[in-house]
Parts: sequence; C-alpha cells; structure tokens
Amino acid sequence: MNPVQVMNRVTNQLKMIFICSKYMNTNKMDIVEGYKGIMDLDLTNVREDLKKELVKQHQKDIDEYKTEQNKLESRLRYENTIERVQQIHRKDKLAQKKRKEEDDAQQLERMKIYNDRRQ
Repeated sequence: MNPVQVMNRVTNQLKMIFICSKYMNTNKMDIVEGYKGIMDLDLTNVREDLKKELVKQHQKDIDEYKTEQNKLESRLRYENTIERVQQIHRKDKLAQKKRKEEDDAQQLERMKIYNDRRQ
C-alpha cells in the first residue's frame, strides 16, 4: 500500500469510530423515565429549545395514563394484566433454568458412573 491508500484507510476507520460513538453515546440526562405502560422518552437528538416542552408533554401523558388506569376495573389495570403475565414468564424462566440444571447434574452423574465402569 502506498501512503495515500494508508491515509485513506485510516481516515475511513476514524469516520466509522466517530459515527459509532455519536450514536452510541447516550447521556442518562437525555432519557426521561416512563411509567408502566408508557415508554421512556429519548431526547438524544432533540434540539435544546424543544426538550422542556417534550418533557412537560411526557409528564402530562403519564398523568393522563394514571387517571385512565384508576378509572378501569381492577382486573383490567396494567399491573393486573401485563405485569402479572411478565411475572408468570419470569417464574417460568426460573423454573426452566432450575430443571435444566437438575437435568445437567443428573446427566453428569450418569456419565461419571458410565466412565467409572469402563476403567
């Protein structure tokens, strides 16, 4: 490679690093936490003059959501539907993991017994 090619290659690599760091560098201050059924608000690429208004609207949406949830019957609220299902999934995942560990331990014991017989 001649010096020009090397310089072009290095320049391209630096451009890629800059682009990646630009989009991966998210400041915690640019993310406003959501609430249960409302997702977080990401203000990463938002102009500074709009951020205050967007945060205010986000908080208003959360307040409206809470009001609507309080109007619903208990069985239809977010915490009694979605969160309940998520909790069931977490418990199921833990049970699967425990069963797999037990099966792996049993298989290891069987292999040990088999290998001890062969010697």
